[in-house]
Amino acid sequence: MSELVEFLRARFAAELDDIEGYDGGWNDADGCWGIHVDPEFTRADVQAKKRLLELHPHTTMRQDLGEARLRVAYGPNWEKRLKRVDDVFCTTCHVEDGVIESSGQPCETLRLLALPYVNHPDYREEWKP
Repeated sequence: MSELVEFLRARFAAELDDIEGYDGGWNDADGCWGIHVDPEFTRADVQAKKRLLELHPHTTMRQDLGEARLRVAYGPNWEKRLKRVDDVFCTTCHVEDGVIESSGQPCETLRLLALPYVNHPDYREEWKP
């Protein structure tokens, strides 16, 4: 699984944790400017983002095909012949007519989903779209 996917799942879980037990309204608990919190909106927003993750599964050739199939398709020296066998690709965005067109980066859809978290300490510069 892609590190970006893991990052996004952790952020989505944190968003749900933040609203746990909260019934909505204005939140100014820390002396900050109040923000309106709508738990139902947050839940729906996170569910939509999780669905986008499901629509853009990321894998590698090794994970997707398995070593046995790669050995059959490319011969006994398949690891030497396939230099990018462990590059992550999106099965929705990086495959065209059965051919992997991978850049070695997560797809732009997931990089856009991560953009609101650009100031998070675990966000990586290479994820910027």
